[in-house]
Amino acid sequence: MFLPHGEYRIELDNNVMLVEAKGPFNIEVVKQYSQQVAATLRQLVLLWGQVVILHQNSLFTPEAEQLMYKTVKDRKEHGLVASAVIINGSASQFIIEQQVAQIYQASKVSYRFFDDECEARAWVDGALTGYS
Repeated sequence: MFLPHGEYRIELDNNVMLVEAKGPFNIEVVKQYSQQVAATLRQLVLLWGQVVILHQNSLFTPEAEQLMYKTVKDRKEHGLVASAVIINGSASQFIIEQQVAQIYQASKVSYRFFDDECEARAWVDGALTGYS
């Protein structure tokens, strides 16, 4: 067992979960993150969206990536409609986008990459409005 590697912060703003994280991420931090997301989901009702901001080289180890598939699937089952992703300051942006895209595609969660947080939030809000 290793110490958690990676950092994250989760906030709620109405029916949008805001996640800010800095990696790389190992399975230990993804386990902690999954537990905190599950606890946060109890505060949300019905359909919700998320804005995820990833800083630096936010890559997942293979084990952490596999757990993220389960985590995102669980989120979808608990009402996740759309996820906007922003990748800041990474030399590995293409690889991170590939990892993230594969995770969301496997779970059939609508997602999109953005450079701007306001645009990301507007897209998520629009996606939620489309479901109401």
